[in-house]
Amino acid sequence: ARVGDYALVHTGYAINILNQEEAEETLRLLEEIAEAEEKS
Repeated sequence: ARVGDYALVHTGYAINILNQEEAEETLRLLEEIAEAEEKS
């Protein structure tokens, strides 16, 4: 990974490098999951 790259990280390890579109979609989905958990 390079400075400015988007990385999906789990337990301190980069498991995937994402382009900007993928990163934004992943963030949107994670926020949606968090909101659903708050409501339950």
